[in-house]
Amino acid sequence: MKLLKYSTAMIIVLLAFSISLQAQKDQTELGIRYLKLGNSYRESHEWDQATKYLREGYNIVRRKNNDYWTAVAHEYYGYFYRDAAKVNNLDESYQDAINSFDEAISIYRRIIGQKDGSNIAVPLAKLRMMYDETAKLKQGMTVGYSLKGAKSKTFFDISQASRYPDDVVILDLSATDLTTFPAQIKNFHNLERLDLSNNELQKIPEGIFSELRNLKEINLDRNYDLNMLPADIATIPNLEVLRLRNTSISKQELVDLSKMLPMTIIYADKPLD
Repeated sequence: MKLLKYSTAMIIVLLAFSISLQAQKDQTELGIRYLKLGNSYRESHEWDQATKYLREGYNIVRRKNNDYWTAVAHEYYGYFYRDAAKVNNLDESYQDAINSFDEAISIYRRIIGQKDGSNIAVPLAKLRMMYDETAKLKQGMTVGYSLKGAKSKTFFDISQASRYPDDVVILDLSATDLTTFPAQIKNFHNLERLDLSNNELQKIPEGIFSELRNLKEINLDRNYDLNMLPADIATIPNLEVLRLRNTSISKQELVDLSKMLPMTIIYADKPLD
């Protein structure tokens, strides 16, 4: 009798587990369908529908911890922002595309490091090409300069930006082999987006960010030896996004920073909660 009860209980547990697995599988498949549907809408330039389904799909696959399809979601978002930039002539959307491609590449690389990535090699190579092409498109959006002053709000060179400090809204010094933080940046009082990713910064001096009251986004990803942030970074009143992946900043410092900047989205290597 006891054996029968035990067997019945085991069957119920296994059945419940099987149902749970099937539900998770069904949810993941739903997320994948949403992503593909959103990408199809993107191809036909139906931006509202594309946004809706890409967001729904991304939220599902991310909750299910499906790394591959989370990477695909970021890749699709990259195509979305890139195409929106082309159609609507929006410089900032190119940067959003680059950030999305960058995130997808990072996840693809992590998957390859964890297990056989032979099925990812082709999309990863394609994605790197998309990243490079989008960066070139973004570069091409920058209008030339005249003797009377800057015509563009986006700068890719610190010397050129220093000539027109009041005109600098976006400063992109990513992948320029920086080893020290350019002190001139504190003079760009209208700066809203600062990209210093893919450099070799180790520290940022105090007193820089307290001068930059209009900053909305800072990208410090892949400054691998950066191990500390200045205290005044927490005083930026309108900071929306802070990217700190692949740095040496401790989790505790990031947690403390997130408490001081509750309205800021902080991208880090690990969850901060």
